[in-house]
Amino acid sequence: GHTPCAPRVHLTNLVPGLFVTMPYDSEAMHGSPAELAQAKSDLAAMVITSARDLLAEDVFVVELNLQHVDVHEDLANQKLKLKFRMNGVTYLKTDASKPATNEDDVLRICLGTAGRAVFAGGATLDFELCKVNYWGSSRTLARYQVPLKMALHFKNDDSTQTSVWNLELRAMGDLEKVLGRLVVAVRVRASTLHAAGGMEVLKAMKVPRTPTGLSRSSLGLVKESRACRAFASQAAKVQQHLQEAFTVALKDATLPGDNPAVATGEKRSKSKEQMDVAAQVALTKLPKALKDKRRVRIDAPSPEPP
Repeated sequence: GHTPCAPRVHLTNLVPGLFVTMPYDSEAMHGSPAELAQAKSDLAAMVITSARDLLAEDVFVVELNLQHVDVHEDLANQKLKLKFRMNGVTYLKTDASKPATNEDDVLRICLGTAGRAVFAGGATLDFELCKVNYWGSSRTLARYQVPLKMALHFKNDDSTQTSVWNLELRAMGDLEKVLGRLVVAVRVRASTLHAAGGMEVLKAMKVPRTPTGLSRSSLGLVKESRACRAFASQAAKVQQHLQEAFTVALKDATLPGDNPAVATGEKRSKSKEQMDVAAQVALTKLPKALKDKRRVRIDAPSPEPP
């Protein structure tokens, strides 16, 4: 007699309007060429849509050039490195080296290390002076934590302008003792994840790799669909995480004294023009700021005692 068509089962519907269907029973598992072609097309569309939405997400990018650090005489013979961290994640670190005395009789380590980081959460930008151990991870000796709100006041989308920060790295557990003075050039700007370097620059949350190709067989395609689903699921989580981080950062980048909510209580986002104004207003309030057309020199305030 006539054999009814095998039922279909959705492998994924993570992207609205895109469904991957494959035969349910083992006899029909091979599928027709047309069915395989459609399944491959739907899988590819799902991955492309997920990747496109994630890469279009708005982010804040922190670009750094760690120039040099002058260290306390107690660290004269120590092997040291500098780390830049946000929310417990290391985004940039220098090679380990010992300080050398310069012509001004100052113990200095020339760093010359540059990089960028996508802000993905946290309240501070952390610069840490660490002692390198022969065994195990390095130990943090001193730190300076730049509040996120302060860092965002220097947001500037002009590719030619940077800020130079002079940061006092204070001993862990003893804020009265300065173990290092770090000079770092910083630029904070708004961007998209794609323009910032893509998924490869993400540190706090990773997106799994997608299959390099899709199988011509149904069995292979079912297996690869799991990888595609994992990618789409994690991409959605990362996108949500970046949205939340960007929203929080926008609140910190509002104009001084401005209320981020309108009278009805509805939230409003700041335009790029408003954020630029906020940066300029905040710039005039920083201590010991020397400004010119291309560079802003900043002596950051000392941290308040706990």
